[in-house]
Amino acid sequence: MAVERTLPTPESEDLLDLVRALVGKELTPRAATEEEKEAFPRDVFIRLGRAGLLGLPYPAAYGGGDQPMRCTCRSWRSWRADGSPWGSG
Repeated sequence: MAVERTLPTPESEDLLDLVRALVGKELTPRAATEEEKEAFPRDVFIRLGRAGLLGLPYPAAYGGGDQPMRCTCRSWRSWRADGSPWGSG
């Protein structure tokens, strides 16, 4: 039986769509090459940071995204689901 995974707000779904788009455009095409070279794509992570995707669980008062952990984990898991070796895991 499949489990339905829900997020707290419609904005959370929009956030995941943004993450998937960025991962598909920035991480996935480079993953195999960077992994083979044993390189870390610093420029990609700078871009992800500027988009606010690295600070999702932290309070807005400290510059974070103030997102619930459920949304943060789903976001980071999206990186791995798309083949990136740089997601959580």
